[in-house]
Order: sequence, then structure tokens, then C-alpha cells
Amino acid sequence: MNDCKEILLEDIVEVSFYLASNVNCSVPFGVPGVNEMTATISGDPVLTISVTGGDDVDAVMETPSLKVSEKREAAGLLRSHDLQINVEQGFDAVKQAADGLSGADIAAVLKDYDGNRYIIHALPNSSIYSYEDGRGSSHTGKVKFTAQSLSHLVKLTATA
Repeated sequence: MNDCKEILLEDIVEVSFYLASNVNCSVPFGVPGVNEMTATISGDPVLTISVTGGDDVDAVMETPSLKVSEKREAAGLLRSHDLQINVEQGFDAVKQAADGLSGADIAAVLKDYDGNRYIIHALPNSSIYSYEDGRGSSHTGKVKFTAQSLSHLVKLTATA
């Protein structure tokens, strides 16, 4: 059984990508159906993309989209997260982040307009960050992040 749910994250204003080794979650990745948890995040993100820009962000984005596909496996319900972000500014920072995140386990943290934070609680060795860069009459860029999880987006109730 495959079930696909696509969400336009209209209220998501920021996405940060961390090395997963810098994120310690209160619930192990192998627990299915997690809705909320706490996390301790150490260090700075490798990349932060925002809809508004600013000194603490590396790039400016359009509204991201997240497609979550579900598939029943022997281990349970496996969810494939496909996050796509069109980049408007900061192309070089996004391209450099691709080098820094290549081959690493990645944690994607999303922040909404109200300041709530969510994480894609990825299974080890399942996250991939890629960047497509197009140049022509205009410069375009698209971040693609995919990860496997046993949960949908998980709300972070507290972070440190």
C-alpha cells in the first residue's frame, strides 16, 4: 500500500539543515508515529534558508513543499519525506552546503510563522541533500532533501 500526502508549507518561514550528529532527540529514531519530542541541538546549522532573509540566514527561499509517501514494510509504516525549496538568493551558500552535507546524516528543522519548530526525524543513512542550479536568462536554484522516517513531521516542544 502506497499513500502519498503533499503539503505546501505556507506557514514555514525557515528551514535549517544540521549534521544529525549535532541533534540529540528525546525519542529514538526507531520509535514509530512520534508527534512531539524535545531535542538538544549543538553547534550552528550547516545551512539556514528563510523567506525573509537577514543576518542569521544563508539564503532566501520561496514557500517550500513537502511530499510524504507512506509504504508498509516489515518494520512498519515507512514514510519518505521529499522536501523541495526554490531558492531566490544565496545560491553560492546553498551550493557550498551541498558539499558539506554530502554523504552525511542530516537533520532538517523547519520553523513556522508562530515560531514552532518541526523536525524530519530521519532514520540513519536515509537522508540526502541535493542542489540543482540553473543558469540562463535568470538564475534558478532548487534544494531537494529526502529522508526516510517512521513519523510525519515531529513538533519540537523544546530545544536547547
